[in-house]
Amino acid sequence: MKTKIFLVLVAMVAVTVSGCGRNSSNDDISSVKKQITELQQQVENLPNDSAKIAEIDKKIDNLQNDEAETEIAELSQKNKELTQKNDELESQLSALQESGGYEVFVDTLFPSDGKTYVINPDYQDDVVIYSDTTCTAKLEKFPEFASSKYIDSNAENGLSIHCYRTINNNIVYTTKTIELKENQITNIKFVNERIKGKVEITKVDSKDENKKLEGAKFGLYDENNNLIETLVTDKVGIATSQDLYKGKYYLKELETGSNYYLLNEDTFEFEIANNGETIKKTIKNEPTDITVDVDKTGTTEIKPGEDVNYEFSNVANNSNVYLDNFKWYDYIPTDYIRLQKMTTGTWNQDLTYKVYYKTNKTDDYVLFKENLSTNENYDLDFTQITLADDEYITETMFDFGKVEKGFRESTSPTMNCKSFDTLKENDTFTNHTKSIGTYFGVTAEANSKWTTITHIPEEKHEIVLPRTGK
Repeated sequence: MKTKIFLVLVAMVAVTVSGCGRNSSNDDISSVKKQITELQQQVENLPNDSAKIAEIDKKIDNLQNDEAETEIAELSQKNKELTQKNDELESQLSALQESGGYEVFVDTLFPSDGKTYVINPDYQDDVVIYSDTTCTAKLEKFPEFASSKYIDSNAENGLSIHCYRTINNNIVYTTKTIELKENQITNIKFVNERIKGKVEITKVDSKDENKKLEGAKFGLYDENNNLIETLVTDKVGIATSQDLYKGKYYLKELETGSNYYLLNEDTFEFEIANNGETIKKTIKNEPTDITVDVDKTGTTEIKPGEDVNYEFSNVANNSNVYLDNFKWYDYIPTDYIRLQKMTTGTWNQDLTYKVYYKTNKTDDYVLFKENLSTNENYDLDFTQITLADDEYITETMFDFGKVEKGFRESTSPTMNCKSFDTLKENDTFTNHTKSIGTYFGVTAEANSKWTTITHIPEEKHEIVLPRTGK
């Protein structure tokens, strides 16, 4: 065991006393390291006393642990601060990008004096130059700037600083020349216009694009479905929007401006990407087509007194729009037959309708049945109507009111009539029918007919043969 252990113990006491007031500064860490080195040197000079040496080694390990913990704590705090700052910057950048506003406006200057200067790190309108990268000390006096990326030292009346802002990843440059004044802070105001553009609509007839359509109304919406503006085409079929900031938009037709054109239900998307651009959209509208139909078939040949039967098909609204006052008429050839019964058929739209008739004694139609459902096939017996002795039905009319495009029968209506016993050979008669509907004063009509002929077969006489035999 070495004999100088007393000196080591004295040194240890000294270290312990001095360490009570220790902080986490770099000077303190150096002091601890120095103490460790001294203790290690003293141990080498001590007698070989294992117990004392082990005690001293333990104290050394404790000091080393203190050192590591101090360094770790400092690094951890710095890392925490940097992480927090980075998170703040990322949050600011994300918010600015989402808003489509200014993203970054920090220019670092490297002039000939070897110092670093920062322009406007807080994205403000007023540009302030700082003399440190932490942006805490405003520059009181401008240095002698040399040429650099953002600096023009040859500006006639002072320092020309070239700055920029980015809007949705598009760089917008601005240049200002400032006058240098000694011992004064010089502020520069940069005003940056956001990227703007317009959309122009041209409304045309889908059948003839040279025909421009006035009065069409469009809604202009942003990508979040907010209505920005309502546009109406002028006499030459054109409508132009207000200035629109960079971004995505769409158009939706609200009104055609004319009853004789169909609403275009498409969505027209576009994007403003470049400053000053005008996006042009040609939007076509299909003209209305007012068309109805009806077909009729029936008995071709009859004997006097036989039934005549008719079947109706394609009683339809073939227009590309709805129709008002859709009606179906039938005209009885009353010189040859009399109306007996009808079946109403069924129809492909859920409506209620009325059935009327007219006689040779009435000028107007008479209501026969009402509130009939298009979903049911009714048997109508016209023989149950009380008429005068010399009165008979000449017309029938089904009144459906308003029907949508594509309206038609699902089950065909039928008509049963009785022919006169007095008909003669080759007597011919024709039954007429029509459908009709209107759309804003425009009327569509369709007609059909069926002709029947009377044939009286020759009577067959039995040939009597003479009797033979006895």
